[in-house]
Amino acid sequence: QHPTPAHLFPFGGSGLHRTVNVLQYSVNKRTSAKSPHQVTAAPPPQQITAVKSLRQMRALAKAFAAVLSGLDGAAVLFDAPMGAGKTAFISAVIANMDSSVRVSSPTFTVINKYTERIYHADLYRVKGADIENTGIYDMLAEPSNFVFVEWAGELVLPNAAGGGETGRRAGITAGGQRTNMIKIKINVLEGGGREFIIT
Repeated sequence: QHPTPAHLFPFGGSGLHRTVNVLQYSVNKRTSAKSPHQVTAAPPPQQITAVKSLRQMRALAKAFAAVLSGLDGAAVLFDAPMGAGKTAFISAVIANMDSSVRVSSPTFTVINKYTERIYHADLYRVKGADIENTGIYDMLAEPSNFVFVEWAGELVLPNAAGGGETGRRAGITAGGQRTNMIKIKINVLEGGGREFIIT
């Protein structure tokens, strides 16, 4: 059984803590009593931080990677416009998780496999039924994988109210075990900064 993680991580460092007062991350998921394959997510708290430089983004990525290192696995789903820095942030996170990995954009390959447990997907060019053919749901359904997904809005996943599809296409459970699901929304701010909303 994978325990429900709950982590508190103030983003320290002389640069970043001036931008973020307190940033905490909490994953709180529960399986539905009606089906071992359906997962519903209790409304999680949001953690919002603005970064104003590449240095601050890398500090945020390093702290986030430290949190992921305390998990058995996670699906990290990104919602951000073109050019917001999804790939750059993911690259920085993965580099902190495994310095031997060389991250490249999966824009044309759709999915890059970096290690036996680390995957990076870009679903911008894949729609509808073609998404299932990529094997992304199988990767998401393995709780020990770390799967970073750009343009994750194309996925079919259960919603907080318990709706959505169940089973393999839900991509959240495997053998009754839960996959930690983390959502990151990136907004582009005036002046070129970025706002990260983590739930």
